[in-house]
Amino acid sequence: MFAPETERFPSRIERGLPADWRVLNGGYSGMTTLHALTQLPAKIVPFASGRNRLVYFVPMSDSNALIAAGHYWSASKNVSPFVPAAEVPSVERSSREASAGLLRALVSAARALGVDLAVVASPFRRGDFSTDAALQALYRGERGRYARALQRFALLREVAAEVCAEQSVPFLDSQEFMEDPALFYDQMHLNLRGQQVYAEELGHRLPDLLLALAEGEPAAS
Repeated sequence: MFAPETERFPSRIERGLPADWRVLNGGYSGMTTLHALTQLPAKIVPFASGRNRLVYFVPMSDSNALIAAGHYWSASKNVSPFVPAAEVPSVERSSREASAGLLRALVSAARALGVDLAVVASPFRRGDFSTDAALQALYRGERGRYARALQRFALLREVAAEVCAEQSVPFLDSQEFMEDPALFYDQMHLNLRGQQVYAEELGHRLPDLLLALAEGEPAAS
């Protein structure tokens, strides 16, 4: 989003790899972990077998599901993978239970289908609300809304780290090296400079992540 395809971090990373390597980006705008779980057997399996590996970036779009009625199983067209959604009450779950349950299901499904999986917690814009005009505009000047959004983003990172440790899945928290708010177009989309920096930083860390994946051991964040 907001960058030509050749300037996005997957393309940039591919250009830094040997010529016989390919990087395929399977994400799309608004995708959540529930969407990814349904896409895994339908679209990803043919591309993630043999020597291929899947690196799953936990989407910040999940934060929208955490505030929807029923969470990921909401009737919201922006959240539900099925429209219209079933007009039945969703099972009550906490945000943490909903997020952790889906990520565990994704890990289990990947293993059952022979897909080697590593997980990355995606970055987001975290700035000083008092001086960050973009954040003020996004949250209409309401500092409380921004604070609640940060709590949801933090929850997604925590859940990803916990589930990966529990399931012995290699994990990388990319927020740790993307703290500069100037790298973002808005709350969760990288600008051109952000795409460049993210590609460079991931390029340094992906070899260790993939090595840990090959060895079947968790990677340090």
